[in-house]
Amino acid sequence: MGKMKPRRHRGNRYNPTRVRNNGNNGNNGGDNITTPTPGLNLIHEKLDSVLVEQCICGLNTLASLCMDNDGVNVIITQGGSLVNKVTHMLTHTNPQVRCAAAGTLRNLSVCGTDQVVEVLTQPDVFTRVCVFLRTYRGGDWCPALTDLGRPTPTHLDPVTNGFIHTTHLILNLCEYSDETITQFNHESILDILLQHLDPVFGVRVCVSAAECLLCVSENNPTAASVLLTHAHDALVARTRVSDSSTPQDLRFATTLVGVLININYSDNTTTSCQHILQTLATTLHPDPVLALQRLLVLAQKDVSVVGNDSTMDVLPKKSSDVGSSGVGNNDNSNTNDGSTMEVLAEKNDVVSGGVGNDSTMEVLAEKSDGVGNNDTTANTGVVTVQDLDHLITAQQLALELLSNICCPDDDDDEEEEWDDCESVMEEQTTTTTTTTNIQKDNTTLPPEVVEGLRFHDVFNTALRHTNTLTHTLTLQAAQHFNDAQQLLAKLTMVCVRALVCVQNLASVLDIEDMGGVDNVYTIWMNLATHTFNANNTESELLEAATGAMRGIMDTLSQHYKTTTTTITPNITITQHDLQVILESGQSCVLCSVRGNLAHMVGTLGCLAAHHDTHHDNTHILNTITQFLFKVGNNDPELWVSAEAIDSIIDIYSNDNTDNLANQTNLINQLKVKQNKKVLGEHTALVLTVKDNITHFIKYKSKRLKKYHKK
Repeated sequence: MGKMKPRRHRGNRYNPTRVRNNGNNGNNGGDNITTPTPGLNLIHEKLDSVLVEQCICGLNTLASLCMDNDGVNVIITQGGSLVNKVTHMLTHTNPQVRCAAAGTLRNLSVCGTDQVVEVLTQPDVFTRVCVFLRTYRGGDWCPALTDLGRPTPTHLDPVTNGFIHTTHLILNLCEYSDETITQFNHESILDILLQHLDPVFGVRVCVSAAECLLCVSENNPTAASVLLTHAHDALVARTRVSDSSTPQDLRFATTLVGVLININYSDNTTTSCQHILQTLATTLHPDPVLALQRLLVLAQKDVSVVGNDSTMDVLPKKSSDVGSSGVGNNDNSNTNDGSTMEVLAEKNDVVSGGVGNDSTMEVLAEKSDGVGNNDTTANTGVVTVQDLDHLITAQQLALELLSNICCPDDDDDEEEEWDDCESVMEEQTTTTTTTTNIQKDNTTLPPEVVEGLRFHDVFNTALRHTNTLTHTLTLQAAQHFNDAQQLLAKLTMVCVRALVCVQNLASVLDIEDMGGVDNVYTIWMNLATHTFNANNTESELLEAATGAMRGIMDTLSQHYKTTTTTITPNITITQHDLQVILESGQSCVLCSVRGNLAHMVGTLGCLAAHHDTHHDNTHILNTITQFLFKVGNNDPELWVSAEAIDSIIDIYSNDNTDNLANQTNLINQLKVKQNKKVLGEHTALVLTVKDNITHFIKYKSKRLKKYHKK
């Protein structure tokens, strides 16, 4: 349970709609489907037509069918030839047909089941996609212009739109499997993506090419070796941003920073490392919640706001039926390129339970060093809803990259190491108390990285982004903005990634860099106050928040252990507040939340145990002890149970707790637990607990004999 390093794991694809595999889809490809979808034969006929209009109509219908779960399976099980027909249309003489074909394949790659994507990753299909992308080699094309010389909206320019759809299709397929990455390397199309980082092609083309590079460069030494030769000219030069940069520029630059990190460019020189951190800090400077509030003020005044690429209507929301849209029928409320393809892909990208509650965290940044209270945050550069979407997407990525910077590369191999932990842990018989998961990570970041994190005050910046939306703000956005649910879900994801970033930063920074002992404890208290409530018990936000709380509490504990000072934070939590935290956490269905709670409450107990003269702390310790025993005996997840017992051992290893240990009948309760098997997924933890509980009982029993003699 250490730092968290969010990474894409190929073979278990990210599900942006969170509705895949419903109903019959759980049968590995829809084996229960016996009748074709009505109109499927008509789609075949339209695709076989020599008329361009008929082909486009068939492709648009097929693109819409991708939104239906059963329909996607039918495409494969009943009409597998459709995929071949669509891929062959990538070579059609008409650019609108080529664009519609690329968009349809993109929809399939995002909304389809794993069986669908497996078909799309077949070598012959992927080769046709790469052949189509090669038609853009040389960069001798340019986006279409209107009669007035202005860029044509994406949905009216099939050449530009076709490139965007194809890059995202390749991104989705390469994200699916390592085999596709290998084929991508053999196709040698990296140079095409690099060519289209030139701003002359427009921000949508640049961003789509950059995001494709970000995907294919991750854990890909072949691509990294090629990109390193072009890093300075094609990548670094385009990552320079300032406070006056537009949200689109911030998104583009942040994506390229991710590419630089993937190819280890930041390891070359101190200068490049500082440049990367500066770009990420600049991206995180604007306040997206403040930008949303400003847009709502304009919307409430019935003002139509003109954006950089199109007019964004922020007037009262109109109904829209995404499922009936064709390929590229609108140019608003999207993430990447203004096309319906991306709207279809991300329409239902909602973080469950994360938005719409009454909980807020707006006091967190103010409780630290005042970060976020200056006037410069008012200039967010957000003029339209599309601008806000670009800013949110950039900040999501920036926070993820900062989290990864704080994590060692060998964290990716953590799961593989579990298999070897049992033999190692069984040899550990000399320790009486465990240090597993309680010490600060042994990672030592390069001095230039740590200095950059301090200089840019990244901890407080990330902390400011943990502010969640109020219920009132959520309702106002839903009333005035089209697709508000998608936008609010992305804002919540910023908060989630900020909390993960806070957790990771806490593991590598000194406590003075976070404002000192008392300030760090205040941050923990604020997180606890605004995290545990009935509306959050099943949300991804709660999981990230308890992870951040755990990391902060570990930092406090480690600071006390590694310094000569005897001053520990003043434990100001009340019995009532502690009880609310324990009850809310224990009832949560997420085992990771319960595990985080058991660990951090145990650490809080360790700190409270050092205040042996404080009467209130005795009550707190007693409450914590009873809670941990309850979790240790009753939690359905054995590793959570082991975490709770581990925390009890840590608390009562302090000799000041002998009297309380006697009052709570500690040894007898532990002996009962010792006889139970604690095996499970988290091998290292449970084996360590099994080993340490034996030594602890033996040690503590000797100390408690004095009470029994009386």
